[in-house]
Amino acid sequence: MILILIQLMFVYTVKIHEDQLSPRNLRKLGSVLNTSEPYPMKRFLLISSLILWIGAFTSCDKNEYETLEELPGWLQKKITEIIPDQKTCSICDVTIIRYNGKIYFHLYCGFWSCVYCHFYDEKGNRPDWDQNTWNEFYAHHEVVKTLPACKGD
Repeated sequence: MILILIQLMFVYTVKIHEDQLSPRNLRKLGSVLNTSEPYPMKRFLLISSLILWIGAFTSCDKNEYETLEELPGWLQKKITEIIPDQKTCSICDVTIIRYNGKIYFHLYCGFWSCVYCHFYDEKGNRPDWDQNTWNEFYAHHEVVKTLPACKGD
């Protein structure tokens, strides 16, 4: 949205200046910029806005896990094994975590006494980290999303 406003401001500003300048002055400006175009800023604004739009649409970080059904099959199976009682669904969730460019899944229910007991990488393996790596993880992990672990009543 901000990009659109900035582009509109640029286009409006250039329009005002174009209306105020005579064609002769614009040709002088074109010759100063070593171009034969009478309106060199139009091409510049068009190209720069195109680059901004392409950058804005391609740099979006898309989260592939938006719903419970989109979680990997091995994780859905593990959830049904660990949480067989559907009454506990309201206090159980899956946290999707990004660390060092990899995705991890943390399954947790509010009545469990251990934290990161059910912690898995994208392939379903539990990380075998030493204490320094865990400390690094605690300090630099990013919570991407938290989803309910199952559909309760």
